[in-house]
Amino acid sequence: MASKNILIYGDKILRQKCDPVEKIDETILQLIQDMKDTLVEASGAGLAAPQIGSPVRLILVKTSEKNENSDTFVLINPEILKSEGKLESDEGCLSIPGVTETVERFANITVEYMAEDGETNVIDASEFLSRVLQHEIDHLNGILFVDRLGMVRRDMIKRKLKKRFGKKERVKT
Repeated sequence: MASKNILIYGDKILRQKCDPVEKIDETILQLIQDMKDTLVEASGAGLAAPQIGSPVRLILVKTSEKNENSDTFVLINPEILKSEGKLESDEGCLSIPGVTETVERFANITVEYMAEDGETNVIDASEFLSRVLQHEIDHLNGILFVDRLGMVRRDMIKRKLKKRFGKKERVKT
């Protein structure tokens, strides 16, 4: 097992727009394994490569909210092609421990991505999976879920996080 430390709010890597994965080589395969091990240990719903310090467009997501043994799948260079409907639900983040807020997301999305085998795939996702995919894809663009909150709530959370983590961070407005 090669579980990695998860970067916490305030780390600059979490605010970077990530580079595409150019080829699936041993380095990327090792990163995928490290992410799988980290996600299992952290008991999260998903994980983005920048959360463990690798600013590349790679995410892992669990397929079910309720099943601890749900499949975890890998999406390389994911891109949302289509979105519709609205869904409000509570979200948290492994990089912002202890904070949960209601976030509005698209209810249904279509995502194109490359799988571990290099094949391009398309997935239609709704509800839980849609929310997790959007959350993790946001990480690849340097966006945290707190950026999706209203201005008043976002500022309140920002102050709370600054006090808790002792780091200054400019939250996008």
